[in-house]
Amino acid sequence: MRALTILCLSLRQDLQYVYDLTLRDFTAKGHLIVALRYWHSLRDAATATMPSDSAPWTPRETLTGALLTLIPLMGISLLNQASTPSGSLAQVPDGAYAIETFISIIILEGAFAIAPLFYARKHASGDWQQTLGFRLPYVTLAIGLAILGMLATIVLDVIYGFLITALRLSIQTNADRLEQQLGHMPLTLGATLIGAIFIAPICEELFFRSFLLQGLRRVMSATWAVVLSSVIFAIAHVDLGSLPLLLVLGLMLGTLRVTSRSIWPSIALHMFNNLWTAVFLIMQLHQ
Repeated sequence: MRALTILCLSLRQDLQYVYDLTLRDFTAKGHLIVALRYWHSLRDAATATMPSDSAPWTPRETLTGALLTLIPLMGISLLNQASTPSGSLAQVPDGAYAIETFISIIILEGAFAIAPLFYARKHASGDWQQTLGFRLPYVTLAIGLAILGMLATIVLDVIYGFLITALRLSIQTNADRLEQQLGHMPLTLGATLIGAIFIAPICEELFFRSFLLQGLRRVMSATWAVVLSSVIFAIAHVDLGSLPLLLVLGLMLGTLRVTSRSIWPSIALHMFNNLWTAVFLIMQLHQ
């Protein structure tokens, strides 16, 4: 209840500030850029009392946690792609395979959360949630950037699909493989999509944005940390067909995490991206 009150007060202060600017400046200048110029100062004022957003784990711990997480998970992904040919699941019971798939998603995605939780509790045992970014974001800026990110996700996905079709490129994404392998297994497909929408964004944002990105910021600028963590994020999905989209998504998620100083906006955008992909996939199956 206290968190909700603080959130409402923060949003009210932001809107009142922008409203005052509107009365004072918009009459003369007549466009929204006047308000946008003040967003940076608003963010600084709103986050002045927030705890530090720096990672307490060392660069060596960042490297260790990243390698111990990514190498096994990427290896498992490559093995799964190589050992599951299209059509091989036709005789597998849908219900049993759906349960097995959902449990596998929980285990594999949950592995992303091990290093962040371990090192956060090790270095900030009493305040590990704040260390991982589980704090209220700077409301106005976070909402604005999240909405822009959602719109950009849709536009980029449509453009990318159009280019693949127009240029007749032989590119297969993980979504295409899901459509081929699980199109005749609705329960398994549903379990996969539920895991992708609700479990993967939380676990992956914990690892890539709250652990890896924040750890990289100890040895490089925020800009380069966002870029490098986005490249690793794209490669870690082992999805060559979606690599450009994953890279852009990683850049948006990283920028949102650094700017808002909270993990919640990036989780929300990640969930929306996966939801949009799921809706598009279901529409394709029903054509």
